[in-house]
Amino acid sequence: FRTVSCLRRVKVTIPRLSPTHTEARIYEWLAKDGDEMECYDPIFILECSPDVISEGYRQSKDHKPLMIVEAHDEGVLRISQPQTDEDTWHKIGDLLGTIDDDEGGVQVQGDQPHSASSASQQGNANNVIAQNDDEWLWQAYSHTEPPAS
Repeated sequence: FRTVSCLRRVKVTIPRLSPTHTEARIYEWLAKDGDEMECYDPIFILECSPDVISEGYRQSKDHKPLMIVEAHDEGVLRISQPQTDEDTWHKIGDLLGTIDDDEGGVQVQGDQPHSASSASQQGNANNVIAQNDDEWLWQAYSHTEPPAS
């Protein structure tokens, strides 16, 4: 009798929200490091580069739409890129963190382990989910900030 682990960790990356989308910045984190996430929970608000929308549909030439990005998996959120400053723009596919089924921590290629010994990481190497950064795995919705009063 053999038991196979079903625990896994998926990457949280800057999503490609259109075929022309090239970069974005974290406008605001809606979830905190260590939060228990479920599918469709909002994770963060992105300010997208203008190229996410076709030129004819933009409100202005430099319009940078805000999009709410939701989780597409369940587990504990581990944030590796917490900054939200205006100067930090990320390329599509940049790693922001992970959503992990296990409290331990399986290392995803390119991220730093949050816990778990290296022996445990090696033992769980088969549980890492390889993701193609060009895949459309994210739910995102347009977001508008309320006018300042």
